[in-house]
Amino acid sequence: MKARLLLCFVFLITANLLGQKTVNITFKVSTPVISDTSTIYIAGNKKALGSWNPAAVFLEKMNESEWSKQIQFEKGDILEFKFTKGSWETEAVDSGGNTPQNYVITVSEDTTLSFKIDKWKDEFGSKIIVKGQIT
Repeated sequence: MKARLLLCFVFLITANLLGQKTVNITFKVSTPVISDTSTIYIAGNKKALGSWNPAAVFLEKMNESEWSKQIQFEKGDILEFKFTKGSWETEAVDSGGNTPQNYVITVSEDTTLSFKIDKWKDEFGSKIIVKGQIT
């Protein structure tokens, strides 16, 4: 009886572990050439994405304008993320300097995702928005 119970327990644990499939996501980023001292980071909603810390998870430099990082997630995870150069003051923006929405994906299988960064927030300096009448 004890042997059967142990066998059932081992089967349940094994079945549970086999059901948890990890998935490899490769993030590839192309950017305008940045300084030799700069690094590209990914910041997002999962621990593997730095839990929204803009300087926690760096991408590996492939050449002057291409960066890459492979990260494992659980199948079914929903990821939200952005790219930075280490701070929210240097996050990726569109060509007009506007901050885009978070990228959002659902992890389903091993995938390579490619992104093109137009500009970085620090390239635009401070923007002053004045509302109302100026006298």
